[in-house]
Amino acid sequence: MTAGRPAREPGNQVQDDLCGEAGSTCQSALPVPTVRDAGWQRAARQARWLAWASLTWMCTEGVIGLWQGLTVGSVALTGWALGSAVEGLASVIVVWRFTGSRTLSETAERRAQRGVAVSFWLLAPYIAVESVRDLIAGHHPEATVIGMVLTAVALLEMPLLGRAKHKLAARLGSAATAGEGTQNYLCAAQAAAVLLGLAVTAAWPATWWLDPAIGLGIAAVALREGIGSWRGDDCC
Repeated sequence: MTAGRPAREPGNQVQDDLCGEAGSTCQSALPVPTVRDAGWQRAARQARWLAWASLTWMCTEGVIGLWQGLTVGSVALTGWALGSAVEGLASVIVVWRFTGSRTLSETAERRAQRGVAVSFWLLAPYIAVESVRDLIAGHHPEATVIGMVLTAVALLEMPLLGRAKHKLAARLGSAATAGEGTQNYLCAAQAAAVLLGLAVTAAWPATWWLDPAIGLGIAAVALREGIGSWRGDDCC
C-alpha cells in the first residue's frame, strides 16, 4: 500500500471490476463511501427493508396482474405482471447482498447483476411470441377495470421506491441497489404504457392492435435491460 493513501475497501473493488469489464474508461455514478460506519450500516438495513417492501408489492402485483391479464386476454398486462418476477428477483438479490458476511463481498454485485440479466432473457421470448401470435390472429383483448387500477397504483408508487433506492445506492456505493431502483423506474414506465393501452382499447375497440404492440415493446425493453445488466452497465 502506498504511503499516505487509504486502503481500498472491498466494496470499492466491485465497482472497479465492473467498469473494467465494460472495456472503456468510465467514471462511476455512485459515490464510494470511505468508511463503513454506523451511518453506512443503517443505510444497508434501509436498503434491505425497502427490498422486502418491494418484494411484497411485486408478489401482489404479479398475482393480480396475471389473473386479470389472462382473464381478458391482454398480452401487455400479462407481460407486465410477469415482469414483476424479474423485479422480485432483484429485490431478493438485494436482501441477499446486504445480509451477513455478503455485505462486504467483492463478487456479490456482479453475481446479482448477471442473475437479473438471465431472468430478463427468460421473460422476453414469451412476451414476444404471445404478442406476435395476437397480432396475426387479430385477438381483441377485453377491458379490465382492476387491471387499470393496478397499473395506475404502480405508476404512482414505483418512482418513489426507485428514487429512494437510488439515494441509498449513492450512500452505499451499491450497483445492485441502483439496479433495483432502475427496475422500479422501468416498472413505472411499463405500467404507464399498459394503462394507456387498456384505456384506449376500452374506448376504441378498433385499436386492439395496440395491446400486442405494447407487448412487443416490453419484450424489447426486457432484452435491452438484460444485455445492460450482463455487461454491468449500472456501474457506469
